[in-house]
Amino acid sequence: PVFVFAATDCTGTKVFINYKDTLSTTTAAASAFTVKVGGTPNVVTAVAAGSVAPGGSVSAVLTLATPVSVGQTVTVAYTAPASDNVNTNNAVQDIAGYDAASLPDTPVTNRKDETPPQLQFGNTSMDGTKIILHFNEDMSTVTAPASMFRVTTGGKPNAVTAVTVDCSNVELTLT
Repeated sequence: PVFVFAATDCTGTKVFINYKDTLSTTTAAASAFTVKVGGTPNVVTAVAAGSVAPGGSVSAVLTLATPVSVGQTVTVAYTAPASDNVNTNNAVQDIAGYDAASLPDTPVTNRKDETPPQLQFGNTSMDGTKIILHFNEDMSTVTAPASMFRVTTGGKPNAVTAVTVDCSNVELTLT
């Protein structure tokens, strides 16, 4: 597999190591990776390979013990085992079993986002049973419960019964 780039996710809890080739789900142990944040090691607690990262790249996904903060410098390194070109050894490898080369300390793009999303506009569904709030960025699918929203219709409370998130839209279902 050919290394392309590395980046954190927007929460700072994962590092995506992006490769050009499709990766096998057989992969290296967490101990084969070194992630440093501000020059200090950050323990890798889990590794998943063969995942598709944001933007469609094929990745090895490292889960970090401590989230990365905005503005911190991040590097990643990978120490490959002896290559055997069989899809059975614990290495970052493509689906044909070819192992990725070791990766020296390599800069990671820090995508941690602590800028609050901004409401752009809202509208109702044609039948009036939903309010759709449109934000300037994708929202987390983990959101506030329906009971946290207050909606009035004609000056009277209108209970929110469900909240769903679809990318940058939050949809409130009304009674």
